[in-house]
Amino acid sequence: MLLVMTLILAIADGSVRTRQWVKYGYFGRIDDLYSVDHATGLQTLKSNASTRRININSLGFRGPPVKQAKATGQLRLAFLGASTSFYKLATIN
Repeated sequence: MLLVMTLILAIADGSVRTRQWVKYGYFGRIDDLYSVDHATGLQTLKSNASTRRININSLGFRGPPVKQAKATGQLRLAFLGASTSFYKLATIN
């Protein structure tokens, strides 16, 4: 009985991990994209971290690299917030 339960749990775990790879392009935990800022104790995104479908740029924001110099007339928006702004379940940038 114990062997059967272990086998069922192993198959279930493998199925969930395979779905995660197909949907998110990543076997690890999404929390692996974060590090703790020791000054504030808050979790921040790791610079240049990525999965197959989610990229964190060198400034620690989700998305492609951003040029430091802003062109004249260009408008930049930054969204700060919790899971509603990052949305961990989004499958692409």
